[in-house]
Amino acid sequence: MLFFKIIFIILGSILSIFVLTILSILEIKIKNFKIDTRKKKKVEDRYLLEISLKLFGKLKWAKFTITKKRLYKIWNSKKVNKIKFNFLYKLFQKKTRDIEINEIKTLRMLQLKIKQLKLQLSYDTEDVIINSYLTAIIGSSIGILIGITQNEYKKKNYMYSITPIYVNQKFINLNLDCIFNVKMVHIINVIYLILQKRSEVNAGTSYRRTYDYSNE
Repeated sequence: MLFFKIIFIILGSILSIFVLTILSILEIKIKNFKIDTRKKKKVEDRYLLEISLKLFGKLKWAKFTITKKRLYKIWNSKKVNKIKFNFLYKLFQKKTRDIEINEIKTLRMLQLKIKQLKLQLSYDTEDVIINSYLTAIIGSSIGILIGITQNEYKKKNYMYSITPIYVNQKFINLNLDCIFNVKMVHIINVIYLILQKRSEVNAGTSYRRTYDYSNE
């Protein structure tokens, strides 16, 4: 009886976490992210990446904070390096490139929402015409992105400035604070669709190979 009680508790806990996850919103905060290519230390150390899960978007029940040191360890870990290598390897294969394009289209279903955006960007490309074009393109792109992905527009939550500087020196100076979120149910749905498409492509490839060999 004790064994079955333990199994029941474990299964109940797993089910509870699964239900909590489905009903939650994944929220990502980026704080104090600063880049200045004119400085020796181009990226400042004080930036913070906070990932949290909120039940119905309100009650925070899980949180994971990533600092520069922790991010460096994760990015250079063996598992992540393996993923990076496999991604780059597959990217050069034609069939995989087609799959990647389809997956990018599927990612639209995530319905990402930008909750807050504070951005200051200044730069110089050493070309007056390019500077002017970039200012217009970046500014309009951010405006369109906010319009598409905003939760509820509040002017104080969306502030950004794009400033071209004419000093005949190539540089980028970026200050960024932002919060965006996405429903976990959408993430699970997109992962399922991507895996389903990959399995269908792999099954089709295997069938064609078998058929090709039968003709020899």
